[in-house]
Formats: sequence, structure tokens, C-alpha cells
Amino acid sequence: MSKQVWLTLCLLSGAVLLSAQNMRLKKANDYFNNGNYAAAIPLYQEVLQQNDAPQAMTNLAESYRQIGDYQRAVQWYTLVMGLPNCQPQHQLRYGLALLRLGECDTAERWFSEYLKRNPYDERKPQLLDACAYTERLLEKNAGQVSLQPININTSGGELAPAYYRDGLVFTQLEKPKPNEQPYSHLVQTSRLRDSMMFTSPSPFFQQSGQQRNEGIASFTPGQNEIFFTRNRYVNEGIQQLEIVTARLLPQGMWSQPEVLPFCSDQYSVAHPTVSADGQRLYFSSDMPGGFGGKDIYLSVRSNGRWTHPVNLGPNINTEGDEVFPQAAPTGQLYFASDGHLGLGKQDLFRVTEQEDGLWSRPENLGAPFNSGADDIAIAVAADGQSGFLTSNRAGGEGEDDLYFFEYSGYLVQVDIFDLKSGEPLPGATLYSSQNEEALQADAEGRVAIRFPDCTNLTASLADYEEKKLNLCPEELNHNGDTVFIAMGLMPVTDKFLEGVVFDQTLGRPVAEVEIMLQSTSCDQQLRAFSDADGRFNLQLQPGCCYSLKARHPDYQSYQQREQICPQNDQKVQYTNIFLQPSRYYGEAARPTAQGGPEQPGSGGFEGFDLASSTTLHNGQPAYRLNVYYDVGRSSVQPGSVPELFRLRDLLLRKPEIKVEIHSHTDATGSEARNQRISQKRADQIVRYLVSEGIDRSRLIPIGHGESRPLNGCTDGVPCQEWQHQENRRTEFVVLKN
Repeated sequence: MSKQVWLTLCLLSGAVLLSAQNMRLKKANDYFNNGNYAAAIPLYQEVLQQNDAPQAMTNLAESYRQIGDYQRAVQWYTLVMGLPNCQPQHQLRYGLALLRLGECDTAERWFSEYLKRNPYDERKPQLLDACAYTERLLEKNAGQVSLQPININTSGGELAPAYYRDGLVFTQLEKPKPNEQPYSHLVQTSRLRDSMMFTSPSPFFQQSGQQRNEGIASFTPGQNEIFFTRNRYVNEGIQQLEIVTARLLPQGMWSQPEVLPFCSDQYSVAHPTVSADGQRLYFSSDMPGGFGGKDIYLSVRSNGRWTHPVNLGPNINTEGDEVFPQAAPTGQLYFASDGHLGLGKQDLFRVTEQEDGLWSRPENLGAPFNSGADDIAIAVAADGQSGFLTSNRAGGEGEDDLYFFEYSGYLVQVDIFDLKSGEPLPGATLYSSQNEEALQADAEGRVAIRFPDCTNLTASLADYEEKKLNLCPEELNHNGDTVFIAMGLMPVTDKFLEGVVFDQTLGRPVAEVEIMLQSTSCDQQLRAFSDADGRFNLQLQPGCCYSLKARHPDYQSYQQREQICPQNDQKVQYTNIFLQPSRYYGEAARPTAQGGPEQPGSGGFEGFDLASSTTLHNGQPAYRLNVYYDVGRSSVQPGSVPELFRLRDLLLRKPEIKVEIHSHTDATGSEARNQRISQKRADQIVRYLVSEGIDRSRLIPIGHGESRPLNGCTDGVPCQEWQHQENRRTEFVVLKN
């Protein structure tokens, strides 16, 4: 054989091998992208025997992690970490695999590397504290929740229970023959009276013509409308998932299923759940534009039609899979995720929709709801005290089994706060006589406690007097109710006055302000200067009352009208000082919008000055609220927060009054934008006051935009920044009772 022929044959042989290698890698990637990780693994191994293909190495590591073989996943991810194309998500998944093997310290190190490249990840607190976080999850419901499998579990598999009439509707998996793909269908069962035993499952759809591979059902409140998932056959063997709906006909049969309008041949839509009012539909989908593999979406029924789906956002959805959403009757949304930190590959989480329409941070349900396996598809009873979930944890009958859970006591949230300031008391200890357990309040001063019977609660904290409360379940409105415990400080001998000095026009702290206290009942004079942050501190003598003055060369002199007298139950008293810049107005009194002099502090109400504008709102005068805003922002500047405390205290002292919050902007920007910003500013203040316990019905937020300036700085008029700042203001009006 000639040299030329030999060389040609070698080249052809190499081309054939390369083509086979590429085909093998493509087939492995197809398995991987379709979630068939077990089939992808041997193909990736064959590819890697020939060459170190980075994609094959990365996908092989992830395939092992997906099937729960964390030992091999760690071995391959260790190699992936040295690849030049190593991505942040690879570092995250490497850390997750290490965590499953109990290598917490190493896992946290790789989580830190991941967060260097993704510093704003919503999961940052849990990732940086992964070891302690997983320990807390294991102990979260200790002695409070019982979990047991139900009697209808089989070797085939049962999942996704839904309450229906006197029993359950769920998805049953069956294998017609060994090595064949299982198929799914909906079945129903009834609960035997006064027991946790269920009748043998029977097909849910009695009429013929229903397709195989149906499941994951949800019902509207009247149980006359069903939503469920089924296969959507596209072409050439390609299948997607779709959500269909049917209605219960008068003769007791279900109508022919109708496909929801947002289903597609291009992606899957699955796992429907309907809200308690029947007007919201949550589901999971891998449609384009999401944050990861599968995300949770929301569609709203409007005029009988379902709106275009909206992604629930990065607070809930991750680069992983969020699946099996469940809208509980209690208003909370449950879902399973492998992207949020947990105990297994898929863990159960819970979120609550807040007043502003945003969702709370996902809460991992902890053990025994979650385990080292996959825990998915939870269904919660109307009282929130029991329910069912799906898990493939060890000890079951099949791959997936149904478990019944039940709380052993009533859950209550206890908020512990300072009696005078209303501030939460983190670290306070709450002792329950019923279960002889002492719990510590979190950063918000909150403790969650569960009890089956009446209990005596005792709150304690250093420097505070103990507070006792007797609590019985029948006194609560519903499970998860909130109880408030206000603690008063013990009498103290050392008394202090603290505060901050602000520029009233710019809202910024003022340094080097001389603060003088002259006692009117004792022969004592105190003196201090504010620091770079405008702060000052003076020690008071018990039994003495003081008048306060402040002065600075660049500001008008200040004298506080109310005397300062030390309180027996307060170690530290607070007062903030707002100075008028003399460089803007000279030594004369500042002119009002009408040209007449304004005497600062005249015509005030409960320590609040009349607003600069003399315009009446609903026949009532407006009072100045010394809160300031940056241009285009709806949140107040940090230095303005103490002024919100003053308004809060006023409303707490006088529960009979109702107020309007009037917010204004300057004239920079469009009129429509300024109107929106001013309304947001008023809404923000109302939201804060409601969070502090003020009844929402006592607060009326009103945004005026740029329509009511205090000066001539209207559209097109050149003005200095301090003049624009003067118009960016908030006022309040006290309405007649």
C-alpha cells in the first residue's frame, strides 16, 4: 500500500471518528436538555474518553448532581473549576453538591466565589451562612409536625395531590411493561370517615377519549372547573406540556378540555394552581424570557379571558427550576425549587404577597417537609394545619409517594417591641409555659411559637421589665395570627438626651452646632457641639427640666418650645433639631408665598409648624413635615426618618384624629412624572405608618406633583437647588374628627 493511500485512509478514519464523536455529544446534549440525565451520563463518558470536551465535562458533572450522585458530581465539578470557561453558575452548583456531602466550609468558600461575580443574588444571606442555615432547616419544626405516608401509595408512583370533595385527586404513574416509559393519569380517592385511610383510587375522568399522560390538577373554589397538565404533541416525536381546562356539566360529566391561550409548540406550560377566588392561575413554564430552566408565572382572568402570563420575578425564580406552585386557601403561595438553598435537590418553599404587590422572600419549610430527596407538590388544607405533599425520600413504596402532614399546635407570631418608641426588640427572650421552651426574637423582634393549648408567655430583655401574657387558641382569629407584646424599660438613674441637627432646607446633618440646655428647675447648664454626622449627646440630671437652644454662624438661632424633662422609664430621650439657613434669608423673617413675614413656629400643632403655604386643604391648615427627598426619588432621605417618628407618635397619642398626607415635587421633569412621584411619596409614608400599627383608614395619601410650588420655580424658570428643594416637601392636614 502506497504512503499516499495510507495517509488518505488515516484521514478518512479520523473524520469518521470525529463525526461519530460529534453525533454522540449531540445525542448526549439532547438527553441532558430534556432532563434525561441518566441516559446522558454514559454518552458524556464516552466523549470524554476521546477528548476533554469542556461542555461534556460540565454537563456530566451537572448530570450526576441532578440524579443525586453528589460524590461523582463533586469529582467532575472539581475539574470544571479549572476550565477557562468556568461560569459563576458552575461555582454555585459545585457548592451545592459539596453541601449535600456535608462539606460545609468548602461549600461556603465556593458560594463566596460565586457571590463575588453575582453580588446582588437574592440568596446571598443563606449562601454566606450555608452551614448554619441548613442546621436551622433540620431543626425548624422539631416536635411540631408529624409526617406519615398514606395507604394508597404503590410501586408505580403517586404525586401532586389536590383536595376534591371528600378526598383527593392526584396523578398516578404506571409502567405498562419493564423498561418502558411510565404514563400518568388522574385518579381520585375518598377518605374514610375519622381516619387517615383512603379508598382504592379510580380514574377521575370516566368518559372515554381522554389522553394518557395527564396530571397535576387544580380546581376552582366551587370545584366545577378543573385545570390540568397533559402532553402536547408537536411533530417528529417532539412533545411539550400544556394546560387545559374543563367544566363540570349539569349531567355530571366533564366537558371536552380546552387549551389555555398562552400554551405553545415552542415551550412547555404545566403545573396549574388556581387562587382561592378562582381569578388567578399560577403555573410553571420554560417559556423564553425567564430566569432559568422553569419559572413560575401568573395569569389573571379578566372578562372571562386569561391575560398574558407575567413572570413572578427574581425573588422567587432562579437559574434553576421552580415548579409545582400551589395557591393555598390561606393566601400563601407554595412551590418547589432546586435553585434556592435547601436540604435536597428539590425543596418546598412558601411566599406571601405583600400590600405593595411584591412577594416576600421565599421561606424554606424545613424538615420534615423537606429532606435530602425531592420534596414537591404540596396541598394545604383550608385551616393551614394539615395537608399532603409528594416526596421520593427513602422508605417509600415507589419513586414518588404521598405523605400526610399535620401540625401539633396552633401557630402564632409574637412581635416584641419597646413600649415608648415602638421599635422592635431583637434578642428578647420569649418563654412559653405550655412547652417549657425559651425562644429568642429575630432582627425584627419576632418569635414564631406553636402551642396546642393555653399558655403563659413571658418576654424578658436586659434593662426591661418582664412582660407576661396568657394566650389561648380561641382568642386568635386564625392560624398564623400576630400577637404584640410591648415592653417598658425599668427605671434608670442615668439619663441622656441624644439627637441630630439637620439643615431644614437640604435635610443634611449640620456639624459644629452649639447645643445648650438651661435647667429651669435646677441650677445647671449643659453644653455640647454636634459632630460630623450632626449628632449630639448630653447627660441629664434626674428631676431637672431643661430648655434647649441651638446656634451656628450660618443658621438662624433655634429655641425649642417644649421643655425637656427626663422620664423615669427612659434611659435615652431623643430630639432632632432643624435649623433654617440664615444665608438664604438674612436675619429677617422668611417671606411667605404671599409676601408677608412668617414667624417660625407660630400657629403650630403638637410641636409641628404651620406649612409655608397658607393654602387650606378641606378648610384645614397644613402643617410642615420636615422630610426631604432626592430628585426623582420617592423614599425620604435618611436624615428625615426621625420626623416620621414624630408623626407616628402623634397618631399613636391621638387615635381620634385622621390625617391627609400631601406630597409635592419641584418643577423639574414632566408634569405627569412629577404627579406619579408625589403620589408614591405620600403612599410610602402611609405604608410606613401602617407598618407601625396606625389604622389605614386614618390615613389619606394625596400627591400634588408640581402644581403647588412655594416659590416662583415653575417650568422654565431658572432656580437654585435650595429653591427646588423647598418645593420638594410633604405636609399633613389634621381632619376634624
